[in-house]
Amino acid sequence: MARIGSVGAAVVGSEPESWYALQVFDDGWVEVLGSGRSAAGAREQLRGALVALGTVAALFAIAAITPYLGLDEQWSGIVGLVLGIVVVTVLVLQVVRQRGRLRRRLADARADWGQLQRARAAGQGTRRVPGAPTFKRATSAEQLAGWLTPVRLVRAAEVAQLTLTTHGEDAVAVATFTDGTARSWRSPDHKLHEFLGRVDLVPGVVQRVS
Repeated sequence: MARIGSVGAAVVGSEPESWYALQVFDDGWVEVLGSGRSAAGAREQLRGALVALGTVAALFAIAAITPYLGLDEQWSGIVGLVLGIVVVTVLVLQVVRQRGRLRRRLADARADWGQLQRARAAGQGTRRVPGAPTFKRATSAEQLAGWLTPVRLVRAAEVAQLTLTTHGEDAVAVATFTDGTARSWRSPDHKLHEFLGRVDLVPGVVQRVS
């Protein structure tokens, strides 16, 4: 057994909306209460920062080779001015976007903390069971679920059908279990589809709906 990854997701239909960090393994996944909202937005923020950094680096590279393109002094000046304006515009837009993302991350962190505090007040905060290792990394969903309480374990063997679809910009996963019940998760992080799609399920169980 091996760990596949972690992705933040909300349980569809939960009231109030409950977010979890889904710890995904070959043999299933575990809903762990914590930084579900924050985890869901982290990859988006990193991806945006890398795109902006790559754009600026490419523009600087173009500016660096401009003198070697054989352009006369006037055209070189025009090209340099245009590239400078583009670089400044990209940086300003990135600052604006990062401020918006930071506000969302802070709001997500506050919401995660509020959910965690409510769960603790109700005696449902996730904690390690006595005797569970502190620093050892779990190698299966079954093992992790045995170390933490309370958590929800979804065993791969109990999934009769897993439908991976989208709703707006969110990735959605709907699991129908062998006992006839169902549970759905949604996340702005489309790693939800990738990770759950790699679980060791019975062939033909996973359905991808575009």
